[in-house]
Amino acid sequence: MSAERNDLTEGAQPVSGHGPPTRLSWIDFARGVAILMVVFHHAVIFDEAIEIGSSIVTKLDNLLVSVRMPLFFVCAGLLGAKTVERGWGTTWTKRIGLFVWIYVIWSMIRFVVFSVIDWPLESSEAGTVSSLIQSAWSPSGTLWFIYALAIYFAVSLATARIPAYAVLAVSGVVSILFSSFVTTGDYEWDSILTYWFFFAIALRLRGQIIATVSGIGGGGTIFTLILLALLTGGSYLLDIQDSPGVRLLTGIFAVASMLFVSCWVTKLLNTRWLQSIGRQTLQVYLLHYFIIAVAVVYMSGALRSLPAAPLVVAVLLTTAATPLSIGVYRLTKRVPGLYAAPEWFVSVGHKAKAADPYEQEIRG
Repeated sequence: MSAERNDLTEGAQPVSGHGPPTRLSWIDFARGVAILMVVFHHAVIFDEAIEIGSSIVTKLDNLLVSVRMPLFFVCAGLLGAKTVERGWGTTWTKRIGLFVWIYVIWSMIRFVVFSVIDWPLESSEAGTVSSLIQSAWSPSGTLWFIYALAIYFAVSLATARIPAYAVLAVSGVVSILFSSFVTTGDYEWDSILTYWFFFAIALRLRGQIIATVSGIGGGGTIFTLILLALLTGGSYLLDIQDSPGVRLLTGIFAVASMLFVSCWVTKLLNTRWLQSIGRQTLQVYLLHYFIIAVAVVYMSGALRSLPAAPLVVAVLLTTAATPLSIGVYRLTKRVPGLYAAPEWFVSVGHKAKAADPYEQEIRG
């Protein structure tokens, strides 16, 4: 029997005890935006693999790098803070154990799928025995995000008694180093080290972040967006975007802007469709890569024939792969072990039963 379903949606409990808890819809919205940016990014990469990429689309995608994964990790930190506060047993059951299991299972699925389907990217390997073995210490493809979360939650537990300012100072320095002039020689490990700060600050300063975002107005949102535009534009004009600290600072302003916009928009507009996507990010994250790969391998001729192909194909693949991922999940969600760790596995670390986040609302 599988453990109770888990996802990144759990953990945002009431900030105060006054009044009934309400759903933090802006977190759902922000996560929806983040996953769409991730799917678009992979669509652009696969576009280039079949030689229909363009420098303009690539530059557009590169502009999103400051917000795409930082936003994802901030949301994960916000939603995981309460879990970490409950200690090792709960964190293993609801987070670490889940992510370890998901990573192992989906690494094997990736190996099987791409041993049958041609892997279109020359920059990495998939579908080979060597790539499967190396995935134990060198995460590849989209799964590095899952690998990172398991590490981040484990590190958060190990450093729980260390003051927040010390953890944030260390993670900030690590981020600056590995986003600027130090490298492990592995893109995924560089990314894991670079984005640790964003997870850590959200997990450690959850209450302050939620209070700030929830209380921001239109004026504050616009002001932050202006600062972000000036910082981003200035760094590109001066060609200093790779200088120490610039990417970290840009990422902080980009995430803050996106959270403020998310809160503002959800107050003004009906964004339930995007919030719904945001509540299903794990499913989309795991599945969209396969859908896009199949499309570019078996439909490359049709995709190349589209007018304004680079941008149109990237947008088309994004808008198709996202709902298709959710659809595939609904067809396969009852398959044991695909989206949840088995009870015997999570009970290794903790025997308490985890709550079902697919049924549980995000509280804030």
